[in-house]
Amino acid sequence: MPDNAIELWLVDLDACAPALAEIERDAPRLSPEDRQRADALADPRDAARRRAAYTALRLAIERLAGSAVRAQPFTRDTSGKPELPGSGVAFSLAHTDDLALIGITRLATIGVDLEKIRPIRMSPRHIADLCAAGAGLGREPLPVGSTERTFLQAWARIEAFTKARGHTLQRTLADLGLRNRPDRPPSPTETRSTARRLTRTAGLHVTDIKLPRDLHGAVAAPRALLTARVRTFPSDHADLRDQIEREQPRYNRADHP
Repeated sequence: MPDNAIELWLVDLDACAPALAEIERDAPRLSPEDRQRADALADPRDAARRRAAYTALRLAIERLAGSAVRAQPFTRDTSGKPELPGSGVAFSLAHTDDLALIGITRLATIGVDLEKIRPIRMSPRHIADLCAAGAGLGREPLPVGSTERTFLQAWARIEAFTKARGHTLQRTLADLGLRNRPDRPPSPTETRSTARRLTRTAGLHVTDIKLPRDLHGAVAAPRALLTARVRTFPSDHADLRDQIEREQPRYNRADHP
């Protein structure tokens, strides 16, 4: 994998869970903290999905970093963003219900977000403010057709940018002028301009991800993506081993001569 490439994986957690659980039993990759975070969820279905998401993330990391990173604990910065020191990779995980999105790269940072279509319960002014912010963060027009679709793509951009930047969401909204403003709220034009300035200052590019209908996603990284192509994570045990585990030595030899 080239040093400036970005891998994006869409994981059907329910479909992939059996194969991921079997691979984890054969060669454990999760850290004790990974297991604790998953097992802390009260709903057994949610816990199983979270374990599957963490296992898929660990496999994606191992493809680039090698098996030496197995079970190593993540560290977390002040925003809560996980990192794996010494691995040489940056990664991001987003999940919603039965789906997860993984982004991984050898670039300095990455952020991804995944949103499933749903009703939006907030004031029209708040929706307009966040859509203006999302419009300024990305280079493509936001989708039209429904308020939900426009808003969720804007929100995915904001979340992805926040993760890649390594700040909290509250900090991003404050920097956009959408929190703690004592005088007057910014106009949509002002918010778009502020968002564009933030992306330049952060050295990040925010790109929409092409996903199946009713899903919205975005990736933020130090390089622009012309097309954010997403690969589907294998759900069959044999395919998972072939496409994930057995590709690792080839990638490592190519990238580290």
